[in-house]
Parts: sequence; C-alpha cells; structure tokens
Amino acid sequence: MTVAQVRIQTLQRAGGVVAALGCLLLGVVAMTASYMDYKSFAEGGSQLERFHRALNAANAMSRERGPSNAAMGSDEGNREAKVGDLVLRRRQTDAALRRLADLDDGREGVVTSRRLFGQMTASLALGRAEVDRVVALPPAMRSGPAIESAILAMFSAADEAARLRDLIGRDVIARTPQIGADVMLATAASDLREFQGRLGSYVVMMLTSAPETEPRLRRDMDRTVERLTFLRESVSAYTDIYFRDPGLRDLISQIHADYFRKGLGYAMAAASMRVPEHTPSVGTFTAEYVPSMKTTEQFGDRIVAASATRLETLRDAEWWHLVLAGLITAITLCVIGATALVLRRRLFTPLMEAHQQIVAIANGDLTEPAVLRSAGSEMDEMFEGLSELRSQQVEKLRLERAQTALTQQLREMSQTDQLTGLPNRRALMDAAARMAALEGQASRGSALVMFDIDHFKRINDTYGHAIGDVVLRRLGEIVRPVLRPGDILARYGGEEFTLVLSEVDEAEAFAITERIRVLVGEARFTDMYDTRVTASFGIALRAPGIRADWERMIDIADRRLYIAKQSGRNCTCASDEIQLRHAG
Repeated sequence: MTVAQVRIQTLQRAGGVVAALGCLLLGVVAMTASYMDYKSFAEGGSQLERFHRALNAANAMSRERGPSNAAMGSDEGNREAKVGDLVLRRRQTDAALRRLADLDDGREGVVTSRRLFGQMTASLALGRAEVDRVVALPPAMRSGPAIESAILAMFSAADEAARLRDLIGRDVIARTPQIGADVMLATAASDLREFQGRLGSYVVMMLTSAPETEPRLRRDMDRTVERLTFLRESVSAYTDIYFRDPGLRDLISQIHADYFRKGLGYAMAAASMRVPEHTPSVGTFTAEYVPSMKTTEQFGDRIVAASATRLETLRDAEWWHLVLAGLITAITLCVIGATALVLRRRLFTPLMEAHQQIVAIANGDLTEPAVLRSAGSEMDEMFEGLSELRSQQVEKLRLERAQTALTQQLREMSQTDQLTGLPNRRALMDAAARMAALEGQASRGSALVMFDIDHFKRINDTYGHAIGDVVLRRLGEIVRPVLRPGDILARYGGEEFTLVLSEVDEAEAFAITERIRVLVGEARFTDMYDTRVTASFGIALRAPGIRADWERMIDIADRRLYIAKQSGRNCTCASDEIQLRHAG
C-alpha cells in the first residue's frame, strides 16, 4: 500500500467523520431553531389572549357609552329602564376588566402593570361618576354642558383603555412578530368601533347642547368622520393584503352596509335636524344608532380568532419541523456511515475521470467520452450531469451561432429596402462613412449620383401602385449589372435612388451615369403594359485627396438632379465644378 493510498484513505475517514459531525451539528441547530419557534408560537397564544382581553376591555368601555348617553337623555317615563340597561352594561364592562386584571403578565410582567390598569379604572370611575350625576338630575335640569362633560370624561377613560391595549399590542408584536399584522388590524378595528361610538356621542351632544356650541361640535364630528374614513380604508386594505379569509371580507362589506351606509348617514341626519318635532330624542337616536356598530365588533373578534388559528398552525408546523429535523439528522448519519464503507472502492477513479471531463469541457472539448462501467448511482448521476452540461454547452454554442446569424440578418434587414432589396439610406450613410475612412488610401476621386424616375406619380396614377412597385424593383435589377466592385446603389426614398462610385474621375462618372440612363430608357419594365420609364441624374464629384463631406455632396447631387428635371428630364447634370476641401 503506497503512501498516496494511505493518505487518501485517511482523508476519506477524516472526511466521513467531519461530515458526520457537521450533519449532527446542523441537525442540532435546526432542531433547536424549530424548538425555539415552537416555544415562541406556543407562548404567542397566551400573549394573544392578553391582547384579546385588553381589546375586549377597550371595546366594552366604548359600548358602555351608548347606555350612558341613553340614560342621560332619558325622561321620567323611561328613566328606570335606561338606568337598568346602563347597570347591565357596566357589569359587562367590569367583567371584561376583571378578566384582564386576572391574566398573568408573564415572566417579564411588562404590559398589564397595575399602574396603567389603575389609571384606566380610575378614569372610568370618574367618567361614571359624571354620568351618574347627570342621570340623578330631573330631565328638565340636565344641561348640555353637564352631558358633554360626562361624555368627555368617558372619552378619557376610553383613551386610557386604548393606551393600555396598544401597549399590550406592541408587546405581543415584539414577542411574536408573525402576527404583527393581525394585531395592528385588530387594533384598527377597535379604533374604528371607538370612533363610531364617539361620533354617536357627538350627535348626543348636538341634540342636548345650546346652539352656540354647534360649530365646535360640528368640527369635532367632521374630524371624527375623517378618522372613520381613514380607518375604514386601512382596515379594508390590510384585510385584502394579509388575510385570505372570505368571512373577513364579508364582514368588511357588512360594515360598509350597516354603518357607513346606514348608521353614519342616520347620525349625520340626526345632527342636522332643526325641526323639534322631527329631531329624535337621545334615547331614540341611541337605540337606532348603536346596532349599526355591531358588525365592527364582530370583525375585531374574528381577526383575533383568525390570529389564534394562525398561531396554532405555525406552532404545529414547527413541531413537525422539529420531528422532521431529528429524523433527517438520524437518517443522514446512518447514510454517511453506510456510504463510507463502499465509497473507498467506487469513488476515486470515477472522480478523477469526472475531473478530466470537467477540464476538457472548460477547455472547449465537448467530445462525448467513452461510457465507463457503473461506478455507483451517485457517480452515474454525476456523469449524467456532466453529459447534460456538455449537451448544454453544445446547445449554447449552437444558439450563439444562431444568435449571431440572426443579429446579422436583422442588421441586414435594417439596412435593406424591403421592396427593391437594395441598401436603404441608413446603409448608404454607413457605407459612405467607411469610404470616408479609406479616402486617404484612394488615388482617384469618387462620385455621388442621385437619380429618380421621371413622372413616377403618373405611373402610379395610371397603372396603380403595384405596377409602381414593379418599376422600382426592375430599376434596381437594370442598374446592378453596370456597377463595379466597390460601387454602391441604394434606394434613398420613394422613387429616388443614390449611386456611390468609387475610384472614378469626372469623365468616367459621367459615362457610367449615362450608360445607366440609356439602359433605363430602353428597358421594358412590365410584360402586361408597355411601360417606358426614364430617369434624371445629378452628379456630385469628390476630387482626389479631398475629404468628402457627404452631406454637402448629397445637397450638390440633389441640386443637380433638380436642374436635370428642369432641363427636360431624362438627362444627366454634372455641370458645376465642385472643389471639396478639408474643413478649415
């Protein structure tokens, strides 16, 4: 046994041990993470219960304002019944507060501190005392300011409850961020219920206060309506984004129907009535208005229930992740041990072959190698992967060539006139630029010829545009045989063509142009019609050693074409003596 073999076997054993330890470590990490998440979600359920009880307490204090307002607005005939309703509602509120107070704060004891809870209950006691003072007065002696003061005192108690609810909500989000959106949405629903109740209380103030307080109360109502609109939009948006529960969407629609279409409209109408016999009493208004807020309360409860279900689902999922991580770790360790027994004989030679194939692929050798005898399913899969990689490289090369050909085809199409098959104006200018770059090597001059078909519009009008197209195509076929290597014929636009002649002097350029003119005049363009066509030509010359200004040459050739047209057509104009000089 050689030293190299000993080293390989030692490395193999060491690698197996390291792999096993790494797998064990990863398994422990995964199981620990799953356990911590499981524990967090389990604790999140109790945290959510704390928030739910704080939410119920805040909502109960909001609901208490309805019976309070009704009792303060009662008359002698229904005072006893309204006070009975208020007493019953206060019992429900007190029960909700007791449930919140009885709940353990958890090991940190952060949120439901006795100080915050005491501030809330003290503020509620003050508000109730204000309400009781008003209710104890005879109906005739209950003034608008006294009722307003009592309602505002109850507002302060609700604010304290909302502060406690929000603080608990923030603590829940900090501990269990996975239900942060749920908590925020439930808080928004609670605020929506609170401000719905406040709007009703403002209407009660309007119904019981003096006229001079109406502008101030009206402003408060308008601000409350704006807040309600904002909360409604927020609740709708968050529900659509974070929840897929059709029941929640149905409740949103029901809130729109019950409150924003009915209750809100009724409140605004009641606040605007000025005819005493049509103005509802406080008791009547409260009885009609309060039911419109019921769906909002149901929505908040549904959100919390959905959050609890989500937490249970997350908790159960993490439990199965924990179990799965343990199973995978155990199975993987077994597989590593079993695999180590057979890899010593069936790994290294195939690996070297794989290495050689990878190097060959990297060097561009895509030849398919000879098939090896089976080296185990894992190595077979590796070789299949290499074969697939090789095929992909072959396909990549094919696609690159096809892309190059397509790019060339598109370039040719972009520089070719589709009707005549001749280069277009863009191709002409590119060719002119290339010629300009080589002008220093030229021993003779060059010429630019512009020509077009005489009376081409008459051909279109007489025979139709299809025949006009035939004439344009045939013109290119007639002129091409006259061209020399290096000459360029392009369709400039419409019936106008441009010819660039390289390595010519004035006489040769004129002779070539005249030959083309004669051929055009003698040619038969169609078999169907005896269509005779003539053309007019304008020539611009560039003297040897002078750098061509192609734009200027085009202008000269075009001007001379115009002169040929004015001189009777079917002729060539090269009469001006043009000296092109270097700029400056």
